[in-house]
Amino acid sequence: MKRLKSRCTYAVVLEAAESDGEIGSIAHYLSTLSLAECEVLIVDHSERFEEHRRVLRWVGRHVGGTLDVIQAAVELGTCEKVIVAAAESRYTAAEVESMCELLDRHEVVEPEEYVHPLPWWGGIDAARILVHRGADQAPERRSTFAFRRSVFRDHNVLLAYKAKNVFVRREPPRLASWLKVRRHDRSVDLFFLALLPLLVVVAVFGGMWMATECAGLMAFAAIGLAVRGRAGAGKFFPPHACLYAPLWIAERSISVYWALFERLSAVPAARLKPMSVGVTTPRETNGSATTIA
Repeated sequence: MKRLKSRCTYAVVLEAAESDGEIGSIAHYLSTLSLAECEVLIVDHSERFEEHRRVLRWVGRHVGGTLDVIQAAVELGTCEKVIVAAAESRYTAAEVESMCELLDRHEVVEPEEYVHPLPWWGGIDAARILVHRGADQAPERRSTFAFRRSVFRDHNVLLAYKAKNVFVRREPPRLASWLKVRRHDRSVDLFFLALLPLLVVVAVFGGMWMATECAGLMAFAAIGLAVRGRAGAGKFFPPHACLYAPLWIAERSISVYWALFERLSAVPAARLKPMSVGVTTPRETNGSATTIA
């Protein structure tokens, strides 16, 4: 029987060691992509590569090494159109088809995302998406996008098209995985960095009641932005997802100091390298990190 030509390369990245149950769920999902005529490429950066391979080799090409997911898709994929996704992304055949059609006209396509189901940490991620939509800003972290291989090979300046009508579901990670991502997120946003000191200053000079009112106004504004962001996406975000917006503001205001501490603690460690006359220390090599999460 003649093998049908794949519509696109679906490149999924595994950054962390997954449990057997999670790998089984990922493998089941990837096996459904054959119905969407996808060539599946699995880029595995986890320490359980060999264990994952026993399951994942049956649903796609399973590779490791230091290549990031974009390089792997460009160098190892066979299709012109490429969809890059995190392990939590869940495309349907219709969404794959929509992305491929958009790639006929655009170099890079970025779909909308939504989170389902919604445990409390998933609700925080959903609120983050809604607040960014409400503020007309790009999300901090993107789980998936698509591109044409030829434009990366030509080293062109790429312009991303925002696919406002394509919504891709994202499963919430395990709580431990979510906390780990928050811990290693080293982005420092000056707005969130200033929130806690601002509330402290207001409490010192205006009293706790005024600080409480200020925090309440911030929470109300965050919910308002989330409600605005839900416009046109109500099918994918339940109304109560907007109520998680103040929790996202609080979480971001705390984690930004965590990120700042990680940065500052990394500076002395980088300076204190072992030195010895006549001795050459091994050179460390690290794989490239992906831009999706």
